[in-house]
Amino acid sequence: MIYRYTCVVMAIVVGVLVSTPVYGAEFFTGEETVVRTSFGGAVFVIGRTIAVNAPVGGDLFITGGDVTLVGDVTADAVMIAGNALVQGVVEDDLRFAGGTLTITGTVSGDVVVFAGRVMVSPTAHIKGELHVFAGEIYIAGRVDGVVMAQGGEITIAGDLRDLVRVVAKDKLTITGGAMFAGDVLYSAPHDIKDIVTGGEFTRVPLARTSFFSASDITAGLLDMFGALASLQVLALLISTYILYWLAPRFTDDVGTRAVALPVRSVLVGLVALLVGGIVMLIFAITIVGFLIAWLIFLVYLMAILVSLLYRPVVVGAVLGAVLGKSPSERVTPWTIGFGVLVLLFINAIPYVGGIIGLVLWMMAFGALIELCWYKLRGIQ
Repeated sequence: MIYRYTCVVMAIVVGVLVSTPVYGAEFFTGEETVVRTSFGGAVFVIGRTIAVNAPVGGDLFITGGDVTLVGDVTADAVMIAGNALVQGVVEDDLRFAGGTLTITGTVSGDVVVFAGRVMVSPTAHIKGELHVFAGEIYIAGRVDGVVMAQGGEITIAGDLRDLVRVVAKDKLTITGGAMFAGDVLYSAPHDIKDIVTGGEFTRVPLARTSFFSASDITAGLLDMFGALASLQVLALLISTYILYWLAPRFTDDVGTRAVALPVRSVLVGLVALLVGGIVMLIFAITIVGFLIAWLIFLVYLMAILVSLLYRPVVVGAVLGAVLGKSPSERVTPWTIGFGVLVLLFINAIPYVGGIIGLVLWMMAFGALIELCWYKLRGIQ
């Protein structure tokens, strides 16, 4: 079940960080998901086994186990998967993180990969740059732009038309069919000789340098996920985790109750706001009760702030319920992380997102108030 949580969380991470409008996007989820109909906007797909057989007219975001992309994508394709095969045409950039990526089709933009194994087949054509960080790299296709590859074992057998920078920690193999039109700068445990290139062929000892610094990797990650700062995600995630760490049982009760009794929780929240406002007003108009009104206000303000932080818990509990988890297992660190990211994802939706966020807050607020009331009265 952790696998499912991970897939969902990573899919939403991609959706948030790439800063893509989600209004009007298409969503597909399921154990075995097949996209057979073409769409003109962004498409989000989550599943264990995914096949995209139809054209996608916008950005494509995929999180899954085994992924096959046959249809053409007119914008970016972003994937987080165990294994992915790209057979179609990607008109913009391809970004991948996961286990194994195999490219047999065409990518008109850049390719950025963080993976265990990468294969660029002889039929593949990358018109932009290729940036690869992987354990095993095999490049047999054509790359028109700059190639930057770092890994354990690297094999080059393709047609590389620009600058090539390679770092092979274990082994670098260049076959007789490889062609280089520009300079080649490589770092490997051994010398490479008898290579024909249109530029210079230079070896840099491994002990001396690595062509990929921390800033290179950071730039690659930003290129992969977009430049949107994730401080909001981090702040909300940390705050919610602190609440979970301080009061795990109470946090679990809030999420479980809000999901089990959503209408009641919303109504309780509305009544609590109304009654609290009336009580504060009554005390505020008297000199003696002014301090009491302020104390009530501070208590309500604290409850509102805490319930705002509990919204991801409610979303996570919904996920647990959908996945068939028992009430005691619906609130976990995984589901809370999912809730944080989905909440930010929802907020990106114009108008509707605000309404959904308000309902989630009222559910959390109502459940929080009711549980506090029960505890004050000694009711379990």
